[in-house]
Amino acid sequence: MPDNKNNLNNLINGDDDYYSLMPKRKTKRSEDIPIDDFLIDDIFDTDAENKTQDQQNVNSEQTDQKSEEQIEKIQPKSAEESVEQKVSDNAGSVNESAAYTQQNTDNTQNADNANQETHKKTTLKSKKLRKNLGVDDSYYDVTKNNVKAKKKRKYLSFEAEERRRKVFKGLVGVFAAICVVYAGIYGVVNIYNNDYYEQTTERLTTEVAEEAVLAVESYYLDGDMDSLSDAFEKDIFGTDIFDPDSDGDGMSDGEEYLAKTDPLSAESNGGDNYKKTLYVGDAELQIDGKIGETASAYMNEYNSTVNRYPGIIGKLYEINGAGENAKIILEINPYDLEKWETAEENIGLFRMNINDLTVSEIDAEYSDGKLTGKVTADGAYFAADKSLFNIASGTDVMFLIDNSGSMYSKELVQGSEENDLDFKRVDLSQQLVDELGENTNFGVAKFTATYSLLSSVSSDANNAKANLERIRTGTENFNGTEISGSIMLAANEFKDSSRRKFIIMITDGLPSVEDEEKEIEAIETCIEKNISIVAISLGKQTDTEYLSEIAEKTNGMFYQVINADSFGDIAKKIKDYLYNVRISINKDDGENISVTALSDSGFTSADCIKTAGVPTTYSISGNLIGSAVVNKMYYTGDIPLMNAEYSLTSEKFFISGKENLGNYEVPARAYYDQYIANEDKWNFDSADGMLEYGETMSAWLAERPFKIISAKFSSDVVQSDTLLMLRAITFQRLKDFSTYEKAVLDVDAMTKEEQQIWKAVGYYDKPKKMYSFGSESDDAFKILSDEISEGIPSVLTTDNGMVFNVSKLMRNTDDPNEYVIEGINLLQTNSSSIIYLEKRMIYDGAAGSHCQYVAKYKNEEIKLFIVE
Repeated sequence: MPDNKNNLNNLINGDDDYYSLMPKRKTKRSEDIPIDDFLIDDIFDTDAENKTQDQQNVNSEQTDQKSEEQIEKIQPKSAEESVEQKVSDNAGSVNESAAYTQQNTDNTQNADNANQETHKKTTLKSKKLRKNLGVDDSYYDVTKNNVKAKKKRKYLSFEAEERRRKVFKGLVGVFAAICVVYAGIYGVVNIYNNDYYEQTTERLTTEVAEEAVLAVESYYLDGDMDSLSDAFEKDIFGTDIFDPDSDGDGMSDGEEYLAKTDPLSAESNGGDNYKKTLYVGDAELQIDGKIGETASAYMNEYNSTVNRYPGIIGKLYEINGAGENAKIILEINPYDLEKWETAEENIGLFRMNINDLTVSEIDAEYSDGKLTGKVTADGAYFAADKSLFNIASGTDVMFLIDNSGSMYSKELVQGSEENDLDFKRVDLSQQLVDELGENTNFGVAKFTATYSLLSSVSSDANNAKANLERIRTGTENFNGTEISGSIMLAANEFKDSSRRKFIIMITDGLPSVEDEEKEIEAIETCIEKNISIVAISLGKQTDTEYLSEIAEKTNGMFYQVINADSFGDIAKKIKDYLYNVRISINKDDGENISVTALSDSGFTSADCIKTAGVPTTYSISGNLIGSAVVNKMYYTGDIPLMNAEYSLTSEKFFISGKENLGNYEVPARAYYDQYIANEDKWNFDSADGMLEYGETMSAWLAERPFKIISAKFSSDVVQSDTLLMLRAITFQRLKDFSTYEKAVLDVDAMTKEEQQIWKAVGYYDKPKKMYSFGSESDDAFKILSDEISEGIPSVLTTDNGMVFNVSKLMRNTDDPNEYVIEGINLLQTNSSSIIYLEKRMIYDGAAGSHCQYVAKYKNEEIKLFIVE
């Protein structure tokens, strides 16, 4: 058999000396012999024995001549035509030969004897020639049946021709099938290659280096998540820091710590009864249950608009996981009873279902200033005057609008910041009047250095909208800004104590005179009168610290917006807050959860500078952290215009500071966007392990402020034996490159003015201090909560280099141990991203923290840090 493997290799390697898989034949095939088998009968005719020698010589010459003519004519004729002609000619020759033989019988007797020897020799030659021609002698009749014999030979010749025709067609079919299969394989591999080239081009075009920002070998305090720190287990408790159940008895090491059993003895678990008392504020929670069910139970203060309902005594306390036998004891402050003039018999214990906000009364006893009741289920527990508390009570809203000179044009007020020339603060307030429902009353006031009441709180919504319009059309005395005094005067406008009360204040400035005592007094007035403040900070010259403080202490909400154009989303947020509307989120694993907003910075993708993710000669990784820090500082008005490394003092955009940062045009970014839009960037036939740009791309980059560097290439092509074989068969191959050419913006090739923004983001790209949500959870979460509450978009980063600016902090209403962070991923600024923080308790005191957080992004666990 032929060596097909070597033949295939020769074909693949282009061996010009190889043409066929079959060996050469030693003899010629019958169709290669230029003598027809019918001519043999004419040459060796056995019926011509009676001829004379002279006659035989004449016949021989005629036969030779005839043979030459037939040989000349045989080629242009078809196979069937040639056979018919030969049979006809030979039939005539036989008849003539027979007649001639009969007439000369007596004359040829002597010649017959002379030719016996010759006849014997020629007969042997005839048989040999027939054998070479493939003619079967059994079908050759030499007993005067030449016509019959010729017909049989004709049939055999036709049959052989049919056989050859069928074989030929079969070979053609096989060849066609091979071609089809080959074309299919070639097409599939070619499609695979093209897809790979496109995917590689896209990936390498937008690839940003993912660099670890911190060493995270000891990220968690509690690596095995058994609620005991690794340090405590290793140095004190003696348990396995890699196994949450060291003795394998079904109780975790943390549970055995709480139960005071031996965590290293499976026979010493001592049951799982667990008793514990928690103290928070004026509340005491007594837990008595099974460790596995109650070990993670906790209680904390619960702040929401429910705190401002009339008749509420003290604070609300959220309880979770306490079990069926838990008790809650609330210490009642006499001041709260005096506030509502509540009689002791009217003191009741209530539980609010945090999921649907329904409220139910719980059986309880009041004695010696303490209200004691049974914990029936998870929820928010509170005391209230049963004669006053009504979950269906209406809502009163007082609009308090800053109308100081900074809102107006410079033509009217010299040096004005012109923060709201189009009176969008009025538009927002009128929109809220339309959206806050029928059971809401409205009042309107404005302030500069003085407070002016425009309309008292009433159910006449149209009157409220008309008085808001007076701010747009009326005149004003621009004499300063008085925030605290205006808040106290607005608080006096509420007359009905049976309704919920809110002040919605919009301001763009700092108080004309700082008076800390008056600021404290304003907060205390609102708390005393049960009023919550919704503070909206417009621009960057406001006292955000004070505004966020009064919102927090009055159970209100603070929103920061950089300019009046950002008011669009605020109305919905305020409505959701006033009515405790739950936000529904679909988690990455398909679960749908309800969340409650805790704080909102107001930050959006429109506030992101267009430098993030763009590789430069200053930062190959794309300035992600630097861009996020610039976003944060510009948004809050805290970015320095210059330092030792950069200067933005010539940029009117940064000096003004009023527009969204996303509106700042970065000239070189336009070149980078054009680069991304270009297709077929790389030459995949590059040699020497370096994936190089094609000629067109190289020429385009050379004309613009780019620099080409070498970067490490990691191929994700599946190198299976089958795929490699298919590539070999189709002459296709995907090279394994170790490096590739990467285009980065050359900062030094830009104008001096443009260089400054890249130097600025580069300067802030290396953070000075970061806190881990694993090992430094208390500090990290406090910074996050405080910043978002003050309208600051916190900067978060992960161990693999992702960076976020946070817009909102929420909590899962079904699981108080899960927090939800909404933010902008700087590489995907077209939509918001969600990070989940799961709180894991730590029971021992050696950790230095009472918990740690497990962060997840797109259903994958990440190591999360906050940049201070």
